[in-house]
Amino acid sequence: MNPRKQAEAALKENGFVLFRNGANHDLYLDPVTKEFIPLSRSSHFSDYDLKNTKREIAQIIKKRKGMGQ
Repeated sequence: MNPRKQAEAALKENGFVLFRNGANHDLYLDPVTKEFIPLSRSSHFSDYDLKNTKREIAQIIKKRKGMGQ
């Protein structure tokens, strides 16, 4: 599976929903914290981009736990 598909799967597994498709990025929304994570639509989405997306997901999940969710 390519890194972008892995990032999409990680977002969906953690409760994020696709908010909108843009020209350069898709925006995923966390319904609990109301925060967005942009996901590049570039054909050059790399393992580094995947790592950064997973880090952002972890930070938002940590905020959720602080909110009592």
